[in-house]
Amino acid sequence: MIFPNLVFDRDTSDLSNNTSKAYHNASDLQRINEACIYLSDIFNQIGLTNTIITKDQWGDFDYTVQNVGQIVQNISTLQEILEVTEFTPEVPEDFNKPTLEKANDLELILDSIYRLGNFLLTSDMQIFMTSENEIFLYKYEEAQ
Repeated sequence: MIFPNLVFDRDTSDLSNNTSKAYHNASDLQRINEACIYLSDIFNQIGLTNTIITKDQWGDFDYTVQNVGQIVQNISTLQEILEVTEFTPEVPEDFNKPTLEKANDLELILDSIYRLGNFLLTSDMQIFMTSENEIFLYKYEEAQ
């Protein structure tokens, strides 16, 4: 699976110009769902056990408060595993009335988690997890 190209640069010009980024729909949910699955799988592979609830395919009639709430919960679960920078937004508490900012925030959080996770996987940093699931990073250097 390839990590999807997330959208977190929506602005008022998208609304004014009626672009596809201006309105959340099933394809947005599908993209976010795929990002959640990707990150969850990676975390499980490296021992950061998690459980999220996903859907295989999203249709136009799947855009319900309950389904969007589950996506938001999945993002919250993933963010709890790997805290990201202080510049990463909080998971929106109420997505019943989506805004451009909330839509951007959901995908920006996933992008931030992906970037930090990818850094950890490709760097020489080692991950140490305590029994309380706290994560510490350290750099292992061989004695010379």
